Amino acid sequence: MSADSPNRAEARTALATLLETKLVTDLEIADAVYPSRYKLEGKTVVMVADAGSDRQHATLDADTNDNFFDFDVFIFVPFGEDNVAWTETDAENRRALLEKYIHDMVSDNIKTTDWDPLVYNGKSNAMVITSGGITYKYEEIPIRATVYNR
Repeated sequence: MSADSPNRAEARTALATLLETKLVTDLEIADAVYPSRYKLEGKTVVMVADAGSDRQHATLDADTNDNFFDFDVFIFVPFGEDNVAWTETDAENRRALLEKYIHDMVSDNIKTTDWDPLVYNGKSNAMVITSGGITYKYEEIPIRATVYNR
């Protein structure tokens, strides 16, 4: 029988779609969610990017392979001189709110048809960065999806 391993891109797209529904459509606290790295353009955005795979081979007594897909979820919230009404504290609070709802979404979707489980995969990393002359509150959240061969 030929191998037919799961494609990491499908899990990344499913994760981005869930985040977009929660953060952009339902809560309206982000301008966009992208299933890859994308230009920031001074907007509050969340990006889901591949961070690697760890694929385990099936053994004689196991009928499935474990495929661990790692993703980095990036939060970018602009603040500063270009947006006088949006202070650094406002940006810090929005970034914290986005992280909270990302965690809620992961907790609510631990097991789906796309993965089992979906979990945080370590400590997030928060900092301030500048891109295109705009300053952002930034956070990187490591997430892992376990996907089995079907």
